[in-house]
Amino acid sequence: MSARLVSRVHLGGTKALGKGKPCIGCKITTLSFTSFLKPLVGPALAVLVLQLDIPGLSTAGQNMLAVAIVMAVWWATEALPLA
Repeated sequence: MSARLVSRVHLGGTKALGKGKPCIGCKITTLSFTSFLKPLVGPALAVLVLQLDIPGLSTAGQNMLAVAIVMAVWWATEALPLA
């Protein structure tokens, strides 16, 4: 069984009458577990790099490597699929 997260995107409009009904104009989307996990991978890898002691790399170099990892993961997971 795959885990799915449900999110409601409000597109404007008025609220529907009754309990539990979405607003008129709302779009209900489902997110897969991998779609939920993608934004967490880059920061998790950056924290891992910051915790490791990499020989020959200064603190500033380690910080730049962590930022580069976050940017690379974002680019691979968000920017490339948009193109």
